[in-house]
Amino acid sequence: MTDYFVADLHLGHDYVARLRGFGTTEAHDIAVLASIADTMKPSDTLWNLGDTNRGSNHEHALDLLVGLRHKQHLIAGNHDACHPMHRRAHLHQSNFLTVFESVQTFAKRRHEGRDILLSHFPYDGDHTEGERFSQWRLRNEGAPLIHRHTHQTTPTDPTRPNQVCVPGVRVLGRVPAPRIHQRTRRDPQGDPVTTIELTLILWASLAIAGISVGATLLAIGGAEERPVVARIVVFSTLAPITIPAFIAWAFVAYVSTHFTRKDSK
Repeated sequence: MTDYFVADLHLGHDYVARLRGFGTTEAHDIAVLASIADTMKPSDTLWNLGDTNRGSNHEHALDLLVGLRHKQHLIAGNHDACHPMHRRAHLHQSNFLTVFESVQTFAKRRHEGRDILLSHFPYDGDHTEGERFSQWRLRNEGAPLIHRHTHQTTPTDPTRPNQVCVPGVRVLGRVPAPRIHQRTRRDPQGDPVTTIELTLILWASLAIAGISVGATLLAIGGAEERPVVARIVVFSTLAPITIPAFIAWAFVAYVSTHFTRKDSK
């Protein structure tokens, strides 16, 4: 599972579509979604850093994004109707949550043992002459920040340290930024264990159960030749092993199947 980052999709935005060289908004939207689908695997996670649309047509963008096979999280931008800067944002949260597994203004991820922050807005800077939305920006206290909003053409700016701008959508370019974090095992941040780990646990539990069942069958086979007390001792010894092993096997089998379904949706 890999985290990808994207921003400023501006689906259904006529002006942006023309700026990006498309003759129609429909052609622009198809190209954007195709680029995401071609770049990512179904098990990958897409962190959308905001501005999915132009603000007034979020239903159009949501109808398109729901068709992606990936898990999606939204860090809302100023063009997203669910951002709390908008007076009616609370009325749109439920609509966005039909597509995104979470909708936030900020988030924190883990990369190479260090926390990174996510926001639509940078610590400082804008693509306009004056800096806007200052009340919705994080304060720079040294943590690296992945953002968008500035529309800059390079990911970093030496005048603004600790900030990485997600590449915007380009006519001939890939949409998502390169992967930032490969999740392979449970970490202190609470990432789920992988299907491989669950499978190993499953087979270990099954092996224990098999050994216990085999020993039980051997005990039953010779039961008529053993005293009653000996049979009670055998079964009282094996039962505490066999029963929990079967319960563990059933539980892990269910969880493993559940995780597999989530990874492939």
